[in-house]
Amino acid sequence: MRITRHEFVNRTHPFACVVTFLVLPIHLFWDHPIIHGFVGVFFGCVIFTQQFHVWAHGAKNQLPPLVVALQDLRILVGRSQHEAHHRPPYNCNYCVRYNMGLQ
Repeated sequence: MRITRHEFVNRTHPFACVVTFLVLPIHLFWDHPIIHGFVGVFFGCVIFTQQFHVWAHGAKNQLPPLVVALQDLRILVGRSQHEAHHRPPYNCNYCVRYNMGLQ
């Protein structure tokens, strides 16, 4: 997988650039801590999507313990759930942040 060979910054930078321009107007027009909290968590997940995808390809013995724990709790998608996304007919298991909706 080509994505697994890129450095962290190269994987997340494109998303971070887009998020910067999306978050700025929200910050300027809404000064509410709940909105800022939601936006921060939501766009944090967007930025880390590619990293979560890389971890879904990783072997447990090569991943940080916290990532393994989150995969075991099915908060992050693990390798076994994600493998179906790379096999024909290529129409399932696309969610890489959490297991909701995975077949």
